[in-house]
Amino acid sequence: DKPGNEGVKLMSKMKGFVWPRCKPIFFDQRINPPEIIATNFYEVLLFCALRTMRYISCSMNGEVKQNPKFIIECINDVIFYVYQMITVQFRSIKKCSQHGMFPFKRNTCVWLGNHAFCSALNLEPNTYRLVINSLKKKSPLPGTRIGEQQNLE
Repeated sequence: DKPGNEGVKLMSKMKGFVWPRCKPIFFDQRINPPEIIATNFYEVLLFCALRTMRYISCSMNGEVKQNPKFIIECINDVIFYVYQMITVQFRSIKKCSQHGMFPFKRNTCVWLGNHAFCSALNLEPNTYRLVINSLKKKSPLPGTRIGEQQNLE
């Protein structure tokens, strides 16, 4: 491994954590009610958050660990990656049959993902304080206005 590629490695690991868990069966509303689909989406990203924290604490030494802005960027990228992977799979399924649909819009998925990461990062609040605060500020509950109080704990 070359030094200086920590950010690329982190993003690759994060995508690797979620990729095997993005199977359409977990997100199909013909099989699962919306509450279960939301839970499945949340748990994919909660698992990713926990694995990411472990990876950062055990494997990363350099600037990535000290760069909350980059960690937030990686979190946003992996949330969008999961959303995109699921919706693309459902588009493929829909071409083959009349069924299969992912019931959530992107903003709901962003909120679920940010909430999952906040929940995990709150296990080490001193280490991830800036990341947690940033995720809370930019992700209001779906249906609320930015600035309204919310509790993600």
